[in-house]
Amino acid sequence: MHNTFSRHFLLILVFFILTGSFNHLHSGVITPALQQKIDHTLPEEKIRINIRLKDQYPADALQHLTRDIHEKEQIRKVVTRELKDFSRHSQQDLLALLENQLPGKAAGQVRTFWLVNLVSCYASRDLIEQIAAQPYVARVDYDRMEHVLSGPPPTPLHTGDKLEPRTNTAWNVSHINTPLVWEQGYTGAGVVVAVLDTGVNSEHTDLAGRMWQHPDFPNHGYNFVDNNHNTHDGQSHGTHCAGTVAGNGTSGTATGIAPGATIMALKVLNDQGSGTESGVWAGIEFAVEHGAQVLSLSLGWPYSANPDRAAWRTVMVNAMNAGVIAAVAAGNEGQGGFGTQPPPNNIRTPGDCPGPWSHPDQLAAGGNSAVVTVGATTDTDEVASFSSIGPVTWQNVAPFNDYELEDNTGLLAPDVVAPGTQIVSLSHASNTGYVSMSGTSMAAPAVAGLMALMLEKNPLLTPAEISRVLEESALALDEGKNNQSGSGRIDALAAVVATPAGIRYIDHTLNDSQGNDNGLINPGETISLSVTIQNIADEPLNDVVAWLETSSPFITITQPNAILGDFLTDETIEFTEIFTFEVSDSIPGNHKIVFDIYATSQRDTLPTWKTSFLEMAHAPFVHFDGFEVDDSEYGNNDGVLDPGETALLLVTLENSGQMPTQALSVRAETSSAWITLLLAEPLQLPALDPGETAQIVIPVVSSQVTPHETLAWIEFTATSGAHTFDQTLPFVAGLAPLYTLGDIPSTLNTDPNTLSQALEPGQMSVTLPGGATITGVDVEYEITSMAGAWVREQRSYVRCVSPGGIAESALASGPNFYHEGTAQYKRTGLTIANGVEGGGEVEFELHVFRTFGGSGSNTDYTFVPDSTWKIIVHYTMPEYDVLFKVENQAGYPVQGAQVKAGNILAETNTLGEAHLQLFEGTHYYNITAPDHHTLMVQPFEVTPEGKTLEVSLIRQFSVTFSVTNVHGHVLPDAIISLNGQTGSPGDYTFNKLEEISWEFSVEAHRHLTYEGEIQFGADDLQVDVVLVPIYDLRFEINSELGFEITDAVITLDGTTFQQGVYQIEDLVPGIYPFSVSAPNHRDYNGFVQIHDEDVVFEVTLRPLETGITAPDNPIVQIFPNPASETVNVVLPENSRHITFSDMHGRVLFSREKPEKRLMIDLSGWDEGIYILQVLTRDGVVSGKLQITR
Repeated sequence: MHNTFSRHFLLILVFFILTGSFNHLHSGVITPALQQKIDHTLPEEKIRINIRLKDQYPADALQHLTRDIHEKEQIRKVVTRELKDFSRHSQQDLLALLENQLPGKAAGQVRTFWLVNLVSCYASRDLIEQIAAQPYVARVDYDRMEHVLSGPPPTPLHTGDKLEPRTNTAWNVSHINTPLVWEQGYTGAGVVVAVLDTGVNSEHTDLAGRMWQHPDFPNHGYNFVDNNHNTHDGQSHGTHCAGTVAGNGTSGTATGIAPGATIMALKVLNDQGSGTESGVWAGIEFAVEHGAQVLSLSLGWPYSANPDRAAWRTVMVNAMNAGVIAAVAAGNEGQGGFGTQPPPNNIRTPGDCPGPWSHPDQLAAGGNSAVVTVGATTDTDEVASFSSIGPVTWQNVAPFNDYELEDNTGLLAPDVVAPGTQIVSLSHASNTGYVSMSGTSMAAPAVAGLMALMLEKNPLLTPAEISRVLEESALALDEGKNNQSGSGRIDALAAVVATPAGIRYIDHTLNDSQGNDNGLINPGETISLSVTIQNIADEPLNDVVAWLETSSPFITITQPNAILGDFLTDETIEFTEIFTFEVSDSIPGNHKIVFDIYATSQRDTLPTWKTSFLEMAHAPFVHFDGFEVDDSEYGNNDGVLDPGETALLLVTLENSGQMPTQALSVRAETSSAWITLLLAEPLQLPALDPGETAQIVIPVVSSQVTPHETLAWIEFTATSGAHTFDQTLPFVAGLAPLYTLGDIPSTLNTDPNTLSQALEPGQMSVTLPGGATITGVDVEYEITSMAGAWVREQRSYVRCVSPGGIAESALASGPNFYHEGTAQYKRTGLTIANGVEGGGEVEFELHVFRTFGGSGSNTDYTFVPDSTWKIIVHYTMPEYDVLFKVENQAGYPVQGAQVKAGNILAETNTLGEAHLQLFEGTHYYNITAPDHHTLMVQPFEVTPEGKTLEVSLIRQFSVTFSVTNVHGHVLPDAIISLNGQTGSPGDYTFNKLEEISWEFSVEAHRHLTYEGEIQFGADDLQVDVVLVPIYDLRFEINSELGFEITDAVITLDGTTFQQGVYQIEDLVPGIYPFSVSAPNHRDYNGFVQIHDEDVVFEVTLRPLETGITAPDNPIVQIFPNPASETVNVVLPENSRHITFSDMHGRVLFSREKPEKRLMIDLSGWDEGIYILQVLTRDGVVSGKLQITR
C-alpha cells in the first residue's frame, strides 16, 4: 500500500514539475488560454493554435510603396502581392518545422496568412513547446471557437413593427434619409460589400441577382468554418446584416441602405454564432484579395476572451493599405447591455481598432486602420443602452503602444452611430420573409451600405476620405466627438452630397452591327460602345480624357482610350462609339460585366475619377437545378441514399441563358469517401433552348458504413462548344435517427445544476457499424413552452449512457419565455461518445429542465416536441492496406498514375505501386495516367486482410521516326506505314498506339523501301531509319571507228540486260563490275562507281579486225595508192561504216552507210600512213593508204 502511494505521488510530482518548467520557459509566448488547454490535453491530442511571427511588414513602408499609385485596384494588387511575398519568405523556417512533424501527425491543417504574418494549425503539446522556443515566434495562442455574437435572438416580423407607412420601408432606412439618395440615382451599384458573419440566405428574393459571382466559388463566397462552399445561413444573423446592406424590397419591405450593391457571403461563424479568430482573418484576406471594397463585421471578441489584438490591428492596417474599409460593430456590452466589462475594455475586438481618419477631437496620438466602429441608436436618436462605449487604449499592445489613457482620453470610440433597435431585415428561414433584431450588429451594416453609396458616386475614395465624410456629415448627438455617440448618427444624404466627384456615367448604348446587330452582348462579337457622361463636379472640367477597363475575363477591350474634351458644370454629353471591345466565344449567359470608366483632366491637377456601369451577357448558361434520389428499384424506395444502398441520382439541368446551347457533354465527380458515382464516361445530351430543361441519370452507391447525414459535394461540369459550366451541389446520404416516441417532458427540478430529474429523460439509440471509432456527435432539438408558461433560463443537456460515454460538460441555456414559444438548439462536435468503443448500439439521453418565475407563475411544463430530437454520430472506420500494382499492356510498371478510391488519392512509384488505406467493404477505384486509358468506377472489395490489385492500364504509345539516307540527308517526304496503315507524307509521329508490336515500312522517292518492326515497352519510342538512295546508270557506247553503238548488250553485277538497254535504274551506291558486248567489236570489261548522283558512263569498243587488204583486194579497192590530192575507194555492197584514221587514232574521215564508190579529197591530210576500216555485215575490213607529195 505504501509503495503504490509513493509511486503515484512521484508521477504526479513529475507531471507538475514538467508543467511548471514548460510554463516558465515559454510564459511570454504561450498565452494563458493555450496553457490552460495544454494542461488538460493528452500528449497525443492536437490543439488548434495561432502562431504570430515577430516580423511584420512595416505599415509605413507599405504606404510608401503605393504612394504614386492612384488606381485602387492596382493598389490592392500591389499590397496583396507584397504581403504574400513577405510572409512566404518569413514563414519558411516555421513551415519547415511543421512539415517535419506531418508524417507523425503532430501537426495538421496548416493555414498561412499574409494580412498578418501568422500561421494557424493543429499541434500536439510537444510541438507547441518546440514552436514557442523558436526565436522568430512572438505569440502562440489557443484558436478556440468563441461565441462572438451578443444580443437577443431574432423575432418574426409582426404587423406594427418598425416600417414606414405607405412606402413599406424599414424605419432605419428612411431615418437616415436614404430614399433621397436613391432619388439622385445612387444605390451602391458596382460596389462589393463582404458580409463576414453566419452566412447569407442567397436565395432570398430581396438579394437575388446581386450576390457576388466567381467561377471558382459557386455559392457567392466561402465557408471558413467548415472549409467548403456552403455559405448558407442557419442562424439568421448574417442574412439580416446582408439585408440591411442591400435588401431591395422585392418581397415587400425595403431593408437595404444600398439596394444595388453586391453581397459577398463569407461564412466565418457557425450557426450558433461561434467562430475562430483565424477563420475571420481568413475571411478578411479572401475579401481583400477578391476585390471587396467594404467589409461588414457584426461580430467581436470580448476583452475577457483575450483576443490577439496585435494581430487584429495588423490585419486591419494592411486591409486599409489595400484600399479596403470596414464597418465594425462596437458590441452590446454597454451599461444596459449583455456584458459587464467597463471601458477601456468595453468595445469588442476588432471594433477597438482605430479608424482610417483621425478626428480633430482625437487628442491621444496613434495610428490608423480600416475599422469604422459603429454604435447603435434608437428611433429617437438616443444611444441604445446596450451599445458599447469608449474610450479604448492600445498603450500596452506591442508594437503599437499608442492611444494612451492620459486624463481618461485614449482612443475615442465609436466613430459613428446608426439605427440599431428593432431593425427589420431579411430572414434566413424564408426566401420572402423578414425578422426584427436589435444590436450594434444591425447598425454596422447600415454604415457599410452607406459606404457603398459613397463609393458608387466616387469609386476612388480612400478609406480615410470615406471615414472623414461619414463623421463630418453625421448628425451630432452631442458636442464634438465622444465615447458614446462618436461623431454622431449617420446621415446618408449628407454623406453622399459631401462625397467629392468628377464625371458620372449616365447611360450607354451598344453597337454590335458586326455581329447579329441585336444591341446585346453575345459570344464572339466585336462591339462599339457609346456612353453618356455628366459633370457632377462643382466647377467646369477641361481637356478630359477617359479610358475603359473591366475585370471580366471574357471581355477584351481593343479601343480603351477616348478624348472627352470640356464639360460645363452639370453638363451632360453623349459620346458616340468611343470604346470598342471583343467578346469571348465562351462567355456564359447572365454573366455580369462591370465596365469602369476612368477620367481625368489633362489641363488641371485634378484627381482621377471613376464611374461604372453594368452589362449582362446574352448567351447560353447551364445550371444544375438540384436532384432527387430514386431508390425504388435497388433500395427501399424512401427517396434517400441509405448506407449500402444503390440508387439513381436524377439531376435536372436547365439552360437559363438567352441563347441555345450546343450539344452537351456532362460529367459528375465527388471526392467523398462514402459515396461513388457510377459514371465512367460523360453523358451526352442534345442542345437546350433557353428555358429548356433536361434530366440526366447517374447511378450512385453508398458505402455500407456511411455515417448518417453524411454531406458530400458533387461537382458537375457541362461542356457545350466553347462553353464550360461548373457547379457544385451538396448531397446528403442517409437520414439521422429521430426520437419518435412522443413529446419529452421537462423535469420538475428548478435547479438544473444538480443534473437530477423527476421524470425519465428522452432515450434514443444509434446503431453504428462494428469497429467504428466515434469522432463527434451533433445534436438538434426544439424546446417548446406551453401556453401561459413563464420560463426563465431554460436548461438542457445530452448524455451518452453507453459504456465510455459521458454527459455534456456544460448546460445549454435558452431564452426566456413569458408565454408559449419554441427555441431551437443545435450543437456540433460534442465528444460525449468518443469513449464508446466497438460500434453497435450507442445510447443517448436528452435531459430537459425548466425554471419558472416566482409565486403565482404558471407551472406548466416545457417539453421537446415529438420528432424534433435528432442525433448525428460522426465516426471513422478501421482502415486496411490496399496495394495497387499498375502495369501497361506490355507488362511494364506505370509510374505516376493517380489511383483514387473515394477521397483517397495516391500516386504510383517507380515500381508502379500505390498504397491506399481504406475501410472494409465495397469500393470503386479510378486510375488515370498521362497517355493511358482511364479506368473509372472499377469495383473491388476490401477485407481486414488487405488487398492487392493488379491492374493493366492500356498505354497509348507514341512513336516518332527520324528518316535520313546514308548521306545524312533528311527526307521530309517519306511515307511511313504501320501495320498496313499509311500515314501522310512527312508525318513522322504516330500517337495513341495500343498494340505492343508493330510492323512498319518507310518509303521515299529514289530510295529503297525499309521494312522493320517496333516493340513497345514502358516508354514511347524514337526510331531512326536510314534509307539507301537509288540512282540511275546510263551507258554511252561508241566504236573506235567513231560511231555510236546502239545494239550492245550490257551485263552489270551479274545481270544481263536486253540488247540496246543502256539505262539501268534503282542502283544503290557501290562499285559494280560490268561488261559490254556488241557485234563486230571486242567485249569490254570494267567497273563503275555509284556514289550520290546519277552516272553517265562512256565505253568505247574496239572493232574486230579481219586483216589489211592489198591494193588489188577485190573486197576494197584503194587507188591511187600512194595518193596525193584525192583517193578513190570502192566498197563492198554491205558496207555500213567507213573511217580513215592516222597512226595516232585521230579520225580524219568517217561516214555512215557510205556509197559503194567514194572519192575522198585529201587536202589537209599530211604525208604518212592512214588506216582504212570498213564495217561490213561480216566484220571489219582494213587497209592502208599512203600519201606522198
